[in-house]
Amino acid sequence: MITKEYCRFSRAFIILAMISMTISSCSGSSSGGDDGSTVAESNVESTEPLEAWIVSDDLERYTISGNYYPHISVNEGTWINLQAEAYGGKPPYTFHWNMDGVLPDQDVEDIGEIKLDVAGSKYGSRFHIELIVTDSDGEEVVDSFTLVIYDS
Repeated sequence: MITKEYCRFSRAFIILAMISMTISSCSGSSSGGDDGSTVAESNVESTEPLEAWIVSDDLERYTISGNYYPHISVNEGTWINLQAEAYGGKPPYTFHWNMDGVLPDQDVEDIGEIKLDVAGSKYGSRFHIELIVTDSDGEEVVDSFTLVIYDS
């Protein structure tokens, strides 16, 4: 049979253990705030590697014989939307789009909706579009796709 004294002791022990775990899991140092309060300076960084990818409803991704081929195939004059997403690493991120002559290169996260007025050929003109994302530690990742524009 469990007594009330045992339950009180168990609750107190659990609370002390939780406080101890919370204090030991915090890293960094403490300093005084402007109002005399203590401010914890955390040295915790993301443990997730930097990842980034291009987002577009028009983007198709497929694999042939183990090779990965992301692409967009459209007619000249078509509108497409290009956006970037990034995760992990150490924010803030910088974004750079190499547009291979389709548009001037862009240093924005989301290019948004663009009209493709580049003259293609009967068999389609191919462009290599590349997104480069860099985090505040200088870690860099690249995502890219092939843009094929056909004459309309």
